[in-house]
Amino acid sequence: MLRAVPVLAILIALFVSPAGAEVKFERKLREGSKDTSHIETTTKQILTLAGMDLETKSTQFVIATSQTGMRGGDGEVPIVSQIDKLQSELALPGGIALSFDSGAPDKKADNAGLEPLLQVMRTAAKMKWTTIFDKANQIKSVEIDKALAESVDEAFRSQFDADRRKKTAMQELAALPEKPVSKGDSWTRSVESDLGAGQLLTVENRYEYLGTETVDGKPLEKIGVTATSVSFVQDQNANSQAKVTSSELKVAESSGAIFFDRDKGSVVRTSNKLRIQGSIKLSANGMEFPGKLDLTMESKNTVQP
Repeated sequence: MLRAVPVLAILIALFVSPAGAEVKFERKLREGSKDTSHIETTTKQILTLAGMDLETKSTQFVIATSQTGMRGGDGEVPIVSQIDKLQSELALPGGIALSFDSGAPDKKADNAGLEPLLQVMRTAAKMKWTTIFDKANQIKSVEIDKALAESVDEAFRSQFDADRRKKTAMQELAALPEKPVSKGDSWTRSVESDLGAGQLLTVENRYEYLGTETVDGKPLEKIGVTATSVSFVQDQNANSQAKVTSSELKVAESSGAIFFDRDKGSVVRTSNKLRIQGSIKLSANGMEFPGKLDLTMESKNTVQP
C-alpha cells in the first residue's frame, strides 16, 4: 500500500478459523506486477480560540499505481510508484475555499495567499518515487527526485523527503505481525505522521487478528486497528507564523481495519477513523493563546482488482 491510508469493503460472509490455527502474514513481491490504488481521505478540524470555533474541512481523492520490477543479480527488487490523479477540496475559516484537480494543475488560487499550498498539491500530483527491497524483502531505500522538495515552500519539504517516505513505508509494513498469529492475538505499534511545518503526530495503535473474512468473493485476513493514545509536537524552529507550544490530546474515537491477501502476499484494503480531542497552546507574534482541538481524520485505501 502507498500510505497509511484504509477500506471500502462489502463483507459477504464470515469464516471462523479453527481454534488454535495460526496464520502467517508473509509479504510477497510479485515481480512484473502492477497495482492501482484508490485512496480517499477526509479531515474535519475545529480549533477553538477565545471562545470562537474555527472550522477546517478537507477531502482528497488519489489514484496511484505501483509497478514491481524484476529481482536483480544482487537480489534487490524495485517498486516504482506514482500519483496518477489527485483531487482535493479545502474549506477554511472565513468562507475561504481551495480546490485542486490534477487534470487542470495550473489553475490559480482565488486567494493569492493560498498559492504555496496549491503548489504543494501540484507537486504531489506529479510525484514519482522508487522503493528498493533487498533480497530478504526488506525496504533498503527510497529514491525520489530532490527537485520536488525544492519546488515547494520550506514548511512542506519534509513531505517529499526520501528518508521520511522510507520511514512511512516501513511503518506500514511493521503493522503486520512478525510471527504467525491466531485469532484474538494482538500487538502494538507506534505510527508517526509528518503533517508539515515541523508538526509530528504520533499514534499508539493496538492491532488484533480477527480471522478470515470474504470480501467481494475473496477470502482475506482481517486485522482490527484501534488507537490507544496520541501525542502531538511541533518543532519550535519550524518556518510557521503560529506554533503549537504544548498539547494534551486524547483519543475520543478510533476504528480501523487492514485486509491482507495471502495469495498476493500484500495488504489490499485498509480503513481508519481517528478522532482526537484536547487542549493546545499556540504561540504567535510573541503571544500565547490557549485553545481546544477537535480533529477527525478518516481514510480508505483499496487496491483495485
